[in-house]
Amino acid sequence: MAEFYTPMVRAELTGDGNTLTGYAAVYDEVAETTNEGWAEKIARGAFDEVLADPATDARAVFNHSMTNILGRQSAGTLKLRSDEVGLHYDITLPRTTFAEDLKEMVRRGDVTGASFAFAAGEMKRGTSPAGRMMVTHTKIARLIDISVVPLPVYAGATVALRGQDPAAAALARRAQMIQIRARARAKG
Repeated sequence: MAEFYTPMVRAELTGDGNTLTGYAAVYDEVAETTNEGWAEKIARGAFDEVLADPATDARAVFNHSMTNILGRQSAGTLKLRSDEVGLHYDITLPRTTFAEDLKEMVRRGDVTGASFAFAAGEMKRGTSPAGRMMVTHTKIARLIDISVVPLPVYAGATVALRGQDPAAAALARRAQMIQIRARARAKG
């Protein structure tokens, strides 16, 4: 039976104001806190084979809920690519009240992240820099979704809305990182 994981990264709303873009995974970044209780990272090129597979038809959703579809590969409203940074995505948002609400939540900084769900393929086990058990995914067997989420685990990308004041966006990102660090210190 396949194991499903949902590591997270931040996202960015750009383009014509109706395109969400960012990185759902950043290669070689260690997430010390995962839902599964161990550290995790994604190796460079882990998505290459699954993205080349014509059967791959990932969905873009909100908070991993298939009731909140934002885009789909086969419809051309979700575009995915692997580059030197990680798994990059562009979602052309639907003209729905939910998408408008989501854009406002991203603009305000309430929703700050992205994630993905996948079936693990090949992986290596080791130890993280913090001394925890760590899994490095070297090959993703199946990509299920790209998800916009309010609580990212990975801190590898930033959030901004095109047309948003860059200074205000930078200040919001800084405040967010301070909160993440404070939560990490509180956990010990």
